[in-house]
Amino acid sequence: MKDKKEVNPNTNHKMINHDEANFSHVYFYKLLFEEKPVLPNIEIVKQKIRKIYKDTDTVSSDKGIYSIAINDLKVKYKDDKEVPAQILMPDAMEFDYSTISDYYYSQMWDIKEPKELIKNCNYEIMLSDFLAAGLDYKKRTMLLNDWLYTALNLFDNCVAVYNEQSGKLLLPEQILNNSYPKDFRFMLSGVNIRLFNVQNSNDIIVDTLGLYAIGLPDIQYHFHDLNVNDVISHALNIAAYIFDNGDIIKSGDTIQSIFENIQWKCQYEKSLLKPYREILDINTLEYASGKRQNQ
Repeated sequence: MKDKKEVNPNTNHKMINHDEANFSHVYFYKLLFEEKPVLPNIEIVKQKIRKIYKDTDTVSSDKGIYSIAINDLKVKYKDDKEVPAQILMPDAMEFDYSTISDYYYSQMWDIKEPKELIKNCNYEIMLSDFLAAGLDYKKRTMLLNDWLYTALNLFDNCVAVYNEQSGKLLLPEQILNNSYPKDFRFMLSGVNIRLFNVQNSNDIIVDTLGLYAIGLPDIQYHFHDLNVNDVISHALNIAAYIFDNGDIIKSGDTIQSIFENIQWKCQYEKSLLKPYREILDINTLEYASGKRQNQ
């Protein structure tokens, strides 16, 4: 594992409102290229997506953006009107790798030299959903993963995929060869486990980034004197549990720790680190660092 990023958070578990992260009403991926890519004919795109979703309509095929309605996935609004979710693919736009800060580069664990990989990428194609925020999160994330997988099969010159919501950078082959169970494949690109060393201390912060974007809570550990890999494994398991079961862990609930017959307490708080969002803080008891709210 590479060196942990050093941070200097407030040692009290409170944070000011700045650089907030919110639910993603439009969720997007950036496909990165060195040379400017050209969109394939929209009928080819629809042919590919129909292998997964049989009933589709073209909403837009001009003005530099493709929009395809997925009639298999309907979103019901307050007036009971049902509208199909859409997937979007605009023309390529310019991309500059320096717009991603070192703070985020330091947490890209899936590629050894992420900045080096994409420094020559000058273009991006931004894939997104549209009018899909009202879907059940599992249906929505399945759509997003299917759309990403489909698009990667249309562009053989894509260098990498950047997910701003989770801060993850992945190679196309890592996504295409995703070995996660079908219902969990979104987690490969959509959820990142981050690791930070707190300056001038033995404290460590481990958190997840990405669940917030689909309406689920990210989790956070602020601790000392625990095996970091054990905490990371615990975080992955809890993130998968939340993704599988929904937002069912409440403040005051306890969960099994990394130790037999020991429970850790859960509590909702503002995250210590940016992007700031409400997270589920896992209190590791005698290994916990900082003071938590309402304590």
